[in-house]
Amino acid sequence: MLNIKIKISLIFFISIVNYVFLHLIHDANWITLVEASFDVANRTPHWRVNQSRLMGPILLKLITLFGFISEQWALRLFMMFFVTFNNLLLAVCLSNMTNSKQKILNTLIIFNALLIISQDVWLYVWDFIDISFFIFYGFILFKEEYIKYLVPINFLHIFNRESALIMAVFFLLLIYTKDKNLTKLFKKNYVIGLIFNLTFGVLYIVLSKLILPKISDNLESRKSQILENIETAEKQREESEKKLKEFDKIILESKLEAKNQFNEVRQKILEDISNKRIALEKDIDKEIKSAEEEINNLKINSSEKIKNIAIETSSELTKQLIGEEANNSSISAIVEEQSKKNKENKYGI
Repeated sequence: MLNIKIKISLIFFISIVNYVFLHLIHDANWITLVEASFDVANRTPHWRVNQSRLMGPILLKLITLFGFISEQWALRLFMMFFVTFNNLLLAVCLSNMTNSKQKILNTLIIFNALLIISQDVWLYVWDFIDISFFIFYGFILFKEEYIKYLVPINFLHIFNRESALIMAVFFLLLIYTKDKNLTKLFKKNYVIGLIFNLTFGVLYIVLSKLILPKISDNLESRKSQILENIETAEKQREESEKKLKEFDKIILESKLEAKNQFNEVRQKILEDISNKRIALEKDIDKEIKSAEEEINNLKINSSEKIKNIAIETSSELTKQLIGEEANNSSISAIVEEQSKKNKENKYGI
Protein backbone atom coordinates (compact mmCIF):
# COMPACT_ATOMS: atom_id res chain seq x y z
CA MET A 1 0.00 0.00 0.00
CA LEU A 2 1.12 3.58 -0.71
CA ASN A 3 2.23 5.55 2.36
CA ILE A 4 0.16 8.70 1.78
CA LYS A 5 -0.86 10.87 4.70
CA ILE A 6 -3.72 12.67 2.90
CA LYS A 7 -6.79 11.29 1.12
CA ILE A 8 -6.23 10.04 -2.42
CA SER A 9 -9.60 11.51 -3.46
CA LEU A 10 -8.24 14.95 -2.55
CA ILE A 11 -5.18 14.33 -4.71
CA PHE A 12 -7.44 13.32 -7.63
CA PHE A 13 -9.52 16.47 -7.14
CA ILE A 14 -6.42 18.72 -7.22
CA SER A 15 -5.19 16.86 -10.33
CA ILE A 16 -8.49 17.33 -12.16
CA VAL A 17 -8.53 21.05 -11.37
CA ASN A 18 -4.93 21.34 -12.58
CA TYR A 19 -5.75 19.47 -15.80
CA VAL A 20 -8.80 21.66 -16.51
CA PHE A 21 -6.76 24.85 -16.14
CA LEU A 22 -3.94 23.48 -18.32
CA HIS A 23 -6.41 22.44 -21.01
CA LEU A 24 -8.12 25.84 -20.97
CA ILE A 25 -4.78 27.62 -21.28
CA HIS A 26 -3.61 25.52 -24.24
CA ASP A 27 -6.94 24.86 -25.94
CA ALA A 28 -6.28 27.41 -28.71
CA ASN A 29 -3.02 25.75 -29.78
CA TRP A 30 -3.88 22.17 -28.80
CA ILE A 31 -3.41 20.80 -32.32
CA THR A 32 0.02 22.46 -32.51
CA LEU A 33 1.05 20.75 -29.26
CA VAL A 34 -0.17 17.40 -30.61
CA GLU A 35 1.79 17.83 -33.83
CA ALA A 36 4.93 18.92 -31.97
CA SER A 37 4.84 15.76 -29.85
CA PHE A 38 4.10 13.30 -32.63
CA ASP A 39 6.64 14.92 -34.98
CA VAL A 40 9.43 13.88 -32.60
CA ALA A 41 8.18 10.28 -32.59
CA ASN A 42 8.05 10.41 -36.39
CA ARG A 43 11.63 11.81 -36.50
CA THR A 44 10.49 15.11 -38.03
CA PRO A 45 10.68 17.58 -35.09
CA HIS A 46 9.87 21.20 -35.80
CA TRP A 47 12.96 22.02 -33.67
CA ARG A 48 15.99 19.74 -33.99
CA VAL A 49 16.85 20.24 -30.31
CA ASN A 50 13.79 18.13 -29.44
CA GLN A 51 14.89 15.07 -31.40
CA SER A 52 16.56 13.37 -28.39
CA ARG A 53 13.45 13.74 -26.21
CA LEU A 54 11.92 10.45 -27.26
CA MET A 55 10.38 9.01 -24.10
CA GLY A 56 7.22 11.14 -23.99
CA PRO A 57 6.46 11.07 -27.74
CA ILE A 58 6.96 7.28 -27.89
CA LEU A 59 4.64 6.74 -24.91
CA LEU A 60 2.13 9.05 -26.58
CA LYS A 61 2.39 7.14 -29.85
CA LEU A 62 1.85 3.82 -28.03
CA ILE A 63 -1.52 5.11 -26.82
CA THR A 64 -2.65 5.50 -30.45
CA LEU A 65 -1.02 2.25 -31.58
CA PHE A 66 -4.25 0.27 -32.10
CA GLY A 67 -6.19 3.15 -33.65
CA PHE A 68 -8.92 3.33 -30.99
CA ILE A 69 -7.75 6.70 -29.65
CA SER A 70 -7.06 9.80 -31.75
CA GLU A 71 -3.86 11.81 -31.37
CA GLN A 72 -5.66 14.71 -29.66
CA TRP A 73 -7.34 12.43 -27.13
CA ALA A 74 -4.04 10.60 -26.60
CA LEU A 75 -2.46 13.89 -25.47
CA ARG A 76 -5.42 14.58 -23.15
CA LEU A 77 -5.13 11.15 -21.53
CA PHE A 78 -1.35 11.49 -21.28
CA MET A 79 -1.61 14.89 -19.62
CA MET A 80 -4.32 13.74 -17.19
CA PHE A 81 -2.32 10.64 -16.24
CA PHE A 82 0.96 12.47 -15.56
CA VAL A 83 -0.68 15.35 -13.69
CA THR A 84 -2.27 12.76 -11.38
CA PHE A 85 0.88 10.59 -11.25
CA ASN A 86 3.11 13.55 -10.33
CA ASN A 87 0.73 14.63 -7.56
CA LEU A 88 0.60 11.07 -6.19
CA LEU A 89 4.39 10.76 -6.44
CA LEU A 90 4.92 14.08 -4.69
CA ALA A 91 2.41 13.10 -1.98
CA VAL A 92 4.24 9.80 -1.39
CA CYS A 93 7.59 11.57 -1.18
CA LEU A 94 6.23 14.23 1.19
CA SER A 95 4.55 11.59 3.33
CA ASN A 96 7.95 9.93 3.80
CA MET A 97 9.49 13.24 4.88
CA THR A 98 6.78 14.67 7.17
CA ASN A 99 3.70 13.57 9.08
CA SER A 100 1.95 16.93 8.72
CA LYS A 101 -1.07 16.55 6.44
CA GLN A 102 -1.43 20.30 6.19
CA LYS A 103 2.14 20.74 4.97
CA ILE A 104 1.64 18.00 2.38
CA LEU A 105 -1.62 19.58 1.19
CA ASN A 106 -0.13 23.08 1.06
CA THR A 107 2.88 21.81 -0.89
CA LEU A 108 0.62 20.05 -3.40
CA ILE A 109 -1.49 23.18 -3.87
CA ILE A 110 1.60 25.40 -4.33
CA PHE A 111 3.14 22.85 -6.71
CA ASN A 112 0.03 22.77 -8.94
CA ALA A 113 -0.45 26.54 -8.77
CA LEU A 114 3.16 27.13 -9.88
CA LEU A 115 2.67 24.69 -12.77
CA ILE A 116 -0.40 26.62 -13.95
CA ILE A 117 1.15 30.08 -13.47
CA SER A 118 4.35 29.14 -15.32
CA GLN A 119 2.55 28.22 -18.54
CA ASP A 120 3.28 29.93 -21.85
CA VAL A 121 2.43 28.91 -25.42
CA TRP A 122 4.29 25.59 -25.35
CA LEU A 123 3.66 22.58 -23.13
CA TYR A 124 5.36 19.38 -24.25
CA VAL A 125 4.84 15.80 -23.11
CA TRP A 126 8.45 15.59 -21.89
CA ASP A 127 7.75 18.48 -19.51
CA PHE A 128 5.39 16.27 -17.47
CA ILE A 129 7.89 13.40 -17.36
CA ASP A 130 10.65 15.83 -16.43
CA ILE A 131 8.63 16.87 -13.38
CA SER A 132 8.39 13.19 -12.35
CA PHE A 133 12.15 12.74 -12.53
CA PHE A 134 12.85 15.92 -10.54
CA ILE A 135 10.45 14.75 -7.83
CA PHE A 136 12.52 11.55 -7.65
CA TYR A 137 15.74 13.59 -7.48
CA GLY A 138 14.33 15.79 -4.70
CA PHE A 139 13.20 12.73 -2.74
CA ILE A 140 16.69 11.18 -3.06
CA LEU A 141 18.26 14.40 -1.78
CA PHE A 142 16.19 14.19 1.40
CA LYS A 143 16.34 10.39 1.72
CA GLU A 144 19.92 9.34 1.00
CA GLU A 145 19.09 5.66 1.56
CA TYR A 146 17.30 5.72 -1.81
CA ILE A 147 20.42 6.85 -3.69
CA LYS A 148 20.74 3.29 -5.01
CA TYR A 149 17.84 4.14 -7.35
CA LEU A 150 19.59 7.26 -8.65
CA VAL A 151 21.54 5.62 -11.52
CA PRO A 152 18.60 3.80 -13.26
CA ILE A 153 16.35 6.85 -12.78
CA ASN A 154 18.99 9.15 -14.23
CA PHE A 155 19.62 6.73 -17.13
CA LEU A 156 15.92 6.74 -18.07
CA HIS A 157 15.88 10.51 -17.72
CA ILE A 158 18.48 10.79 -20.51
CA PHE A 159 15.87 9.68 -23.07
CA ASN A 160 13.43 12.33 -21.91
CA ARG A 161 15.52 15.50 -21.68
CA GLU A 162 19.09 16.82 -21.58
CA SER A 163 18.54 17.97 -18.00
CA ALA A 164 19.47 14.40 -16.99
CA LEU A 165 23.12 15.26 -17.72
CA ILE A 166 22.91 18.32 -15.49
CA MET A 167 21.49 16.19 -12.69
CA ALA A 168 24.25 13.58 -13.16
CA VAL A 169 26.88 16.31 -12.83
CA PHE A 170 24.99 17.82 -9.88
CA PHE A 171 24.93 14.56 -7.93
CA LEU A 172 28.58 13.80 -8.76
CA LEU A 173 29.61 17.21 -7.41
CA LEU A 174 27.34 16.77 -4.41
CA ILE A 175 28.86 13.38 -3.61
CA TYR A 176 32.36 14.76 -4.15
CA THR A 177 31.77 17.68 -1.74
CA LYS A 178 30.77 15.21 0.98
CA ASP A 179 33.70 12.88 0.44
CA LYS A 180 36.65 14.28 -1.51
CA ASN A 181 38.52 10.99 -1.49
CA LEU A 182 38.47 10.01 -5.16
CA THR A 183 39.67 6.49 -4.41
CA LYS A 184 36.64 5.85 -2.19
CA LEU A 185 34.31 7.61 -4.61
CA PHE A 186 35.24 5.40 -7.56
CA LYS A 187 34.57 2.35 -5.43
CA LYS A 188 30.92 3.35 -5.11
CA ASN A 189 28.72 1.74 -7.76
CA TYR A 190 26.38 4.70 -8.11
CA VAL A 191 29.31 7.02 -8.82
CA ILE A 192 30.54 4.75 -11.62
CA GLY A 193 26.93 4.54 -12.81
CA LEU A 194 26.54 8.31 -12.91
CA ILE A 195 29.80 8.66 -14.87
CA PHE A 196 28.56 6.03 -17.31
CA ASN A 197 25.22 7.87 -17.62
CA LEU A 198 27.03 11.14 -18.22
CA THR A 199 29.24 9.62 -20.93
CA PHE A 200 26.37 7.77 -22.54
CA GLY A 201 24.13 10.83 -22.36
CA VAL A 202 26.68 13.06 -24.08
CA LEU A 203 27.16 10.50 -26.86
CA TYR A 204 23.40 9.99 -27.19
CA ILE A 205 22.68 13.72 -27.43
CA VAL A 206 25.54 14.32 -29.88
CA LEU A 207 24.33 11.44 -32.03
CA SER A 208 20.65 12.39 -31.85
CA LYS A 209 21.13 16.13 -32.38
CA LEU A 210 24.14 16.33 -34.70
CA ILE A 211 25.13 13.09 -36.43
CA LEU A 212 21.82 11.29 -36.83
CA PRO A 213 20.02 14.38 -38.22
CA LYS A 214 22.75 14.73 -40.86
CA ILE A 215 22.37 11.06 -41.74
CA SER A 216 18.61 11.53 -41.73
CA ASP A 217 18.94 14.62 -43.94
CA ASN A 218 21.15 12.67 -46.36
CA LEU A 219 18.66 9.82 -46.37
CA GLU A 220 15.80 12.25 -46.90
CA SER A 221 17.75 13.94 -49.69
CA ARG A 222 18.46 10.56 -51.23
CA LYS A 223 14.83 9.60 -50.79
CA SER A 224 13.71 12.85 -52.41
CA GLN A 225 16.11 12.24 -55.30
CA ILE A 226 14.84 8.69 -55.72
CA LEU A 227 11.22 9.86 -55.57
CA GLU A 228 12.05 12.59 -58.09
CA ASN A 229 13.69 10.02 -60.37
CA ILE A 230 10.70 7.73 -59.98
CA GLU A 231 8.37 10.63 -60.76
CA THR A 232 10.47 11.54 -63.82
CA ALA A 233 10.49 7.91 -64.95
CA GLU A 234 6.73 7.74 -64.40
CA LYS A 235 6.23 10.87 -66.50
CA GLN A 236 8.44 9.44 -69.25
CA ARG A 237 6.50 6.18 -69.08
CA GLU A 238 3.22 8.07 -69.36
CA GLU A 239 4.59 10.10 -72.30
CA SER A 240 5.82 6.89 -73.96
CA GLU A 241 2.43 5.27 -73.46
CA LYS A 242 0.78 8.41 -74.84
CA LYS A 243 3.04 8.39 -77.93
CA LEU A 244 2.51 4.65 -78.33
CA LYS A 245 -1.24 5.22 -78.27
CA GLU A 246 -0.80 8.00 -80.83
CA PHE A 247 1.28 5.67 -83.03
CA ASP A 248 -1.36 2.94 -82.65
CA LYS A 249 -4.01 5.47 -83.60
CA ILE A 250 -2.00 6.58 -86.65
CA ILE A 251 -1.45 2.95 -87.70
CA LEU A 252 -5.14 2.18 -87.22
CA GLU A 253 -6.16 5.26 -89.19
CA SER A 254 -3.65 4.34 -91.92
CA LYS A 255 -5.05 0.82 -92.07
CA LEU A 256 -8.59 2.16 -92.27
CA GLU A 257 -7.58 4.67 -94.94
CA ALA A 258 -5.76 1.95 -96.93
CA LYS A 259 -8.75 -0.33 -96.58
CA ASN A 260 -11.10 2.43 -97.73
CA GLN A 261 -8.85 3.20 -100.69
CA PHE A 262 -8.66 -0.49 -101.53
CA ASN A 263 -12.43 -0.79 -101.35
CA GLU A 264 -12.84 2.32 -103.52
CA VAL A 265 -10.39 0.99 -106.12
CA ARG A 266 -11.98 -2.45 -105.95
CA GLN A 267 -15.42 -0.93 -106.38
CA LYS A 268 -14.24 1.10 -109.37
CA ILE A 269 -12.65 -2.00 -110.91
CA LEU A 270 -15.81 -4.03 -110.33
CA GLU A 271 -17.93 -1.24 -111.80
CA ASP A 272 -15.56 -0.99 -114.78
CA ILE A 273 -15.67 -4.77 -115.27
CA SER A 274 -19.45 -4.71 -114.95
CA ASN A 275 -19.75 -1.87 -117.48
CA LYS A 276 -17.41 -3.63 -119.90
CA ARG A 277 -19.29 -6.90 -119.42
CA ILE A 278 -22.59 -5.18 -120.14
CA ALA A 279 -21.07 -3.49 -123.17
CA LEU A 280 -19.58 -6.79 -124.32
CA GLU A 281 -22.90 -8.57 -123.81
CA LYS A 282 -24.59 -5.87 -125.85
CA ASP A 283 -21.98 -6.27 -128.58
CA ILE A 284 -22.38 -10.06 -128.49
CA ASP A 285 -26.17 -9.75 -128.62
CA LYS A 286 -25.78 -7.36 -131.50
CA GLU A 287 -23.41 -9.73 -133.29
CA ILE A 288 -25.72 -12.68 -132.61
CA LYS A 289 -28.70 -10.78 -134.01
CA SER A 290 -26.66 -9.75 -136.99
CA ALA A 291 -25.55 -13.34 -137.52
CA GLU A 292 -29.10 -14.61 -137.11
CA GLU A 293 -30.34 -12.06 -139.63
CA GLU A 294 -27.56 -13.03 -141.98
CA ILE A 295 -28.38 -16.72 -141.50
CA ASN A 296 -32.05 -16.01 -142.10
CA ASN A 297 -31.17 -14.06 -145.18
CA LEU A 298 -28.95 -16.90 -146.33
CA LYS A 299 -31.75 -19.37 -145.67
CA ILE A 300 -34.18 -17.30 -147.65
CA ASN A 301 -31.74 -16.62 -150.45
CA SER A 302 -30.51 -20.21 -150.54
CA SER A 303 -34.09 -21.54 -150.74
CA GLU A 304 -34.82 -19.27 -153.69
CA LYS A 305 -31.56 -20.22 -155.37
CA ILE A 306 -32.20 -23.93 -154.80
CA LYS A 307 -35.70 -23.49 -156.10
CA ASN A 308 -34.46 -21.70 -159.22
CA ILE A 309 -31.77 -24.33 -159.74
CA ALA A 310 -34.36 -27.08 -159.28
CA ILE A 311 -36.68 -25.39 -161.78
CA GLU A 312 -33.90 -24.88 -164.28
CA THR A 313 -32.62 -28.42 -163.80
CA SER A 314 -36.13 -29.91 -164.07
CA SER A 315 -36.86 -27.82 -167.15
CA GLU A 316 -33.60 -28.94 -168.77
CA LEU A 317 -34.21 -32.60 -167.95
CA THR A 318 -37.75 -32.41 -169.23
CA LYS A 319 -36.53 -30.86 -172.46
CA GLN A 320 -34.02 -33.63 -172.94
CA LEU A 321 -36.56 -36.28 -172.15
CA ILE A 322 -39.46 -35.07 -174.25
CA GLY A 323 -37.53 -32.97 -176.76
CA GLU A 324 -39.37 -29.79 -176.12
CA GLU A 325 -39.39 -27.11 -173.43
CA ALA A 326 -41.67 -27.66 -170.47
CA ASN A 327 -43.94 -25.10 -168.92
CA ASN A 328 -41.90 -23.22 -166.31
CA SER A 329 -44.90 -22.31 -164.20
CA SER A 330 -45.89 -25.98 -163.91
CA ILE A 331 -42.39 -27.00 -162.98
CA SER A 332 -42.21 -24.10 -160.49
CA ALA A 333 -45.46 -25.22 -158.87
CA ILE A 334 -44.17 -28.78 -158.56
CA VAL A 335 -40.89 -27.62 -157.02
CA GLU A 336 -42.76 -25.29 -154.64
CA GLU A 337 -45.00 -28.08 -153.51
CA GLN A 338 -42.09 -30.46 -153.01
CA SER A 339 -40.21 -27.80 -151.04
CA LYS A 340 -43.15 -27.41 -148.69
CA LYS A 341 -43.29 -31.16 -148.11
CA ASN A 342 -39.61 -31.21 -147.29
CA LYS A 343 -40.07 -28.39 -144.79
CA GLU A 344 -42.94 -30.23 -143.19
CA ASN A 345 -40.91 -33.41 -142.93
CA LYS A 346 -37.87 -31.57 -141.60
CA TYR A 347 -39.39 -28.95 -139.22
CA GLY A 348 -42.80 -30.50 -138.60
CA ILE A 349 -44.56 -27.46 -140.00
